[in-house]
Amino acid sequence: MSALPYTFYPLPSRRSAFTLIEMLTTVAILIIVLGLMVSLAREVRYRSAEVLTKELLTHLDELTQSFKQRKGRLPNLEMLLPANVTQADANEAKVRAAARLNNEALVNELKGEIVRSGLLQHDRTKGGGFCDLPISLYDGRLLADAWGNPIVFMPNQHPVIGMAPIRSGEEEQAFFFFSPGPDGRYL
Repeated sequence: MSALPYTFYPLPSRRSAFTLIEMLTTVAILIIVLGLMVSLAREVRYRSAEVLTKELLTHLDELTQSFKQRKGRLPNLEMLLPANVTQADANEAKVRAAARLNNEALVNELKGEIVRSGLLQHDRTKGGGFCDLPISLYDGRLLADAWGNPIVFMPNQHPVIGMAPIRSGEEEQAFFFFSPGPDGRYL
């Protein structure tokens, strides 16, 4: 018997695993996609908070207009800062405390209007506060913007904070509300 000229040797079986390059590429792609999703989510949250705060400010404006028409005066509140205070004299911590007091006094003044307008729900399980705003914005004592900062009522202009926009049909400077926004700074 003669030897066969070609002998068949089985090739070593290749393992079916991923190489390091394939795994690193996949991880890099996943990190990029995740980064884009987080960035988009942050932008969506910021925009929705902005819309929610504008909606709250609109509600407050309507309630205050109703209060003014019914009682013939604006809510009786102290200014956030005395008129003679300059920006250098103003302390952000004191302004924040004054904003909270201003807000609580505003809520107390407007409670009758809130109930009268039907915006207040008495059943706290259905949201409490303003019916179409989350309870986190109004807890019965304090009105906050979407970032958790108290909304401030300004019966007239202030040199440090700014001045109210003149409404159509009004000649005098009107009251206004403002929110410190996402940075939480009133000044």
